[in-house]
Amino acid sequence: MSIKITVLQCPECHTWIFSRTNHDWRSCPCGLLFVDGGRQYLRFGLLKQVGEDFDYSSIKSKVLLFNVEIVKKFYPDWNYRRDQYGYIKDEDIEKYEELKE
Repeated sequence: MSIKITVLQCPECHTWIFSRTNHDWRSCPCGLLFVDGGRQYLRFGLLKQVGEDFDYSSIKSKVLLFNVEIVKKFYPDWNYRRDQYGYIKDEDIEKYEELKE
């Protein structure tokens, strides 16, 4: 069984990030983009000042399918601050199955 997770890509550092659980506010390594909400909701925004010409469509999103056994590890990972999940390097994104609509 798989669970759908929305991931966003920072246009600056190209890291894919996702919120593991409700109240898991996290930013990408360069500090431009943040996400929050886990599977309950998706809230995201910018932490750095950007110019008027910033192209918000440069923030890419994908819906990936995660094995339910991995998803069960998200809350303890967040709660105990292990931080094994929540970031996906751009070169590793192809390892995950994308939901095709």
